[in-house]
Amino acid sequence: DMSIPFLPLPSTFNHMDSDHWAELSSTIQSWLMTLVDTVTPEWTWGRDTFWYAFIAANPNFPNGKWAFWNPSIPLESQFIKEWV
Repeated sequence: DMSIPFLPLPSTFNHMDSDHWAELSSTIQSWLMTLVDTVTPEWTWGRDTFWYAFIAANPNFPNGKWAFWNPSIPLESQFIKEWV
């Protein structure tokens, strides 16, 4: 089993605060880039989870201002394809 260091979310996580979502998406991105093999189910789950957190932090994406992300995380989940 692979460790998922950002779960469970801390009790201080405020789902209404975009800064909390930005921090979570950054943590997920780091986890994906350093610990997860792209051919595993964990990668697919992590990629999808990254996009949920990223959009929560940047709800105007792809319009307006938004944070950059590592291009190694593709726009490939059903959620993000429908979002853009």
